[in-house]
Amino acid sequence: MPIKLNFSIGGFSDCTRFIRLVNETLQYGESVGAPEQGWVQGTVVPNEREWIVFKKSLDDIGVWKWKKRYINSNILDGTQWELVIEYGDKKLKSYGSNSYPDEFNKLRIAFGLLLGKENII
Repeated sequence: MPIKLNFSIGGFSDCTRFIRLVNETLQYGESVGAPEQGWVQGTVVPNEREWIVFKKSLDDIGVWKWKKRYINSNILDGTQWELVIEYGDKKLKSYGSNSYPDEFNKLRIAFGLLLGKENII
C-alpha cells in the first residue's frame, strides 16, 4: 500500500474528480473547488493483492519517470490533473494542464481496477 496517494482531474467546465488515500481507505468523489473540499461518493479498502497489482501497473506504466509538469499553453481553460504518490522509496508529484503523459489513460484504467469501478476518473 502506498504511503501517500492523491489524484485529481477536472477543469473549467466540469467538476474535479478525486481519489485520495486516508489511512487504509481510498476515498473517491467530486468537488467544485479544491479536491480536499469535495464530497466523498464512496470508499474502498483494497486488499493486499489489489495493492500489489496496482503497484505493478504503476511500474509497468512508468509513472516514476513522468515529468513534474505537462503543460499545453495553447489552451487557457480545459482540464488540469495532479498525481501525488509515495510508495516506499519511490515518490512522484506530477501535474498537467491540457497535456498528459503517453500512458495517462492506462493510469486511469489502473485506478478503475483498484476501485472496482470503470470510468471512475
